[in-house]
Amino acid sequence: MERSNDESVCGREMFKLLKAGATAAGGLLAACLLCPLAPVHAQGDVFSSRGSPSPYGGGNTTGRTGKQAQQDDSVYCQQTPDGRVIPQPYGGTRRNIPCGPAFAPHRAPEPPPQPPLARRCACPAQAPSADSLARQRTTAANDSAGAKNCDCALPPVFNYYYINGINTPHEDPQWRPAWRGNYQWDYNLIKSNLLDLGAKGARVPAGEKALPGSYPPIRVANERDVMRDETYNRSGTQRGAFCEDLARKRLPGGPLEYQFYQLLCTGDAFRAGSFTGSLAPGDLLESFLQSSSNNTAAQAATQPDVAAFAKLLLKRFEAERAKSSAGAAKNYFVLIVHSQGNFFGEGLAYRLAFLEGQLGRSLYEERLGIMAFASPTDYRSLPGNFPDLRLRHFTRKDDAIIALASSPILYGKRPFAANLPALWPWKAKDLAHGQTLFELRPSPPFIGSPLIDMMNLGPPKDLCRPANDTVCDAGLYSPLMNSHLLENYLIDPPLTRVGKPINPKAGYLMDRDNGLAPPVGPERYTLARARRDLACLKRALLLQQKPDC
Repeated sequence: MERSNDESVCGREMFKLLKAGATAAGGLLAACLLCPLAPVHAQGDVFSSRGSPSPYGGGNTTGRTGKQAQQDDSVYCQQTPDGRVIPQPYGGTRRNIPCGPAFAPHRAPEPPPQPPLARRCACPAQAPSADSLARQRTTAANDSAGAKNCDCALPPVFNYYYINGINTPHEDPQWRPAWRGNYQWDYNLIKSNLLDLGAKGARVPAGEKALPGSYPPIRVANERDVMRDETYNRSGTQRGAFCEDLARKRLPGGPLEYQFYQLLCTGDAFRAGSFTGSLAPGDLLESFLQSSSNNTAAQAATQPDVAAFAKLLLKRFEAERAKSSAGAAKNYFVLIVHSQGNFFGEGLAYRLAFLEGQLGRSLYEERLGIMAFASPTDYRSLPGNFPDLRLRHFTRKDDAIIALASSPILYGKRPFAANLPALWPWKAKDLAHGQTLFELRPSPPFIGSPLIDMMNLGPPKDLCRPANDTVCDAGLYSPLMNSHLLENYLIDPPLTRVGKPINPKAGYLMDRDNGLAPPVGPERYTLARARRDLACLKRALLLQQKPDC
């Protein structure tokens, strides 16, 4: 194409296209393609194709030399910050880039195709820990595809076992529904009120409403709480199978046969306490043997029931150890023990520490805790700092168990000192005397028990209403015994209710002359304290040191 001295044909055509509004990069490219003999390059707002060829555009026809000549004889575009190309003069200062077929914008090479990523593992949601508790790191399976494993913190599991005290049949002997004083009632009481594991948030007794804001949480991390197998301390009040069938009239025969059956069950009735004021002689003898010596190994630790309970715990602990370290959640074991059940709890802990090999010792030292209610023993037989670090105890000031502190058996076990308020507002002097186990008297039989005298001040018979409600159970209104009952530790307000008939003499010892049970105010409630202490015990087990709580 012939070029003129002042402007080439190509230059004119480019100018026309630009003037006509070819502002897109494609318009500029079309303009450049009209002049194949005059390659163009863009730089700035000056468009030229004069003179001799240069690496960037036409020849230099301006007479300029050096850098200015190269700039004027080149074709440039401007680029906006978002990457758009502006092929015509535009106000302002933007980035100048080369344009034209030889100067297409540089693009990063496409990455090579990658294989599909393996499905990521899905760990369960973790609840935050109040104390930043160290959790077990373990390998958990991923989501439903199961492609890989990942490092997840499996929640620890707290396993709870309840061991009862004396005079506790497994179920109510009269088959009354929801009646206190038996193992099933206590088990559900603990499960619902202390551990929050009742079905649909149910509490004991049925229909009882939780007091707003009064129950501190027992969860301290992302743990799982489980009420485990029954660990029932068979009471003398639990009838044998044959006598149970007799009581339920499930045996064959008529009146004559049933008289014979009653004779056969006389021993069972004696064992259950029918002739000893409802206190089962077998339970009393067992408790005496357990408390009369600090040699726990020779007593509670070797009892068949304790050996059976130890197997339950060790079986679960061994199953955890048998799994790979990457696949097992840590199990912790909390014994909830009441009254005589504390002898079994102490014996069980002792057995794990000394009689069950290294596996038992490890369980004792790393995973075991005890919640002790109304305990007749202070657990001094246990080695290490166990009672201080991994045991929480609860004893009301007017609990009958305090009387054991005055026991004449010099080397016998001793209860913990009271750490909770009295259930009823006794006068201090009368309470101290009533919690004396034995005393000498000036007249025959010359020895007596103020404790038994006090406990015998039961309520008037058949005056409590509604009679078919467990709140009218006589034990709830018998002095010093009512404060010993588990429900009066784990129900707020306590199951001993205000305004029910009581023995007038008991009323006199509290300066009450109306014959009715006194109010039990919030300052005497104990469930919230038990829940706080349980949470503290769990922290101690997880941290393996005494927490600040």
